[in-house]
Amino acid sequence: MMAAICGRFGLPPVMPPEVAAADNIVLATELRDVCHETPEHCVSWSGAQPMDRRIRPLCAEVAKDLFLVRFEKVASRMA
Repeated sequence: MMAAICGRFGLPPVMPPEVAAADNIVLATELRDVCHETPEHCVSWSGAQPMDRRIRPLCAEVAKDLFLVRFEKVASRMA
């Protein structure tokens, strides 16, 4: 799936180390703030420290509405 996404958007098929590191930081932060895991669990699972900044989850309906608004903006540029 990653190869198809990279091919579609002209990205290199290998994830740069900086992107992988940022992804692990976000994973650790999500584990802490969304799944309410301990900091130790976050680090052991992701290999990274969570961000200092906290994630404040949205309710499903608000998240859906915001996603659809953004999707329409992006999709209109692709057409």
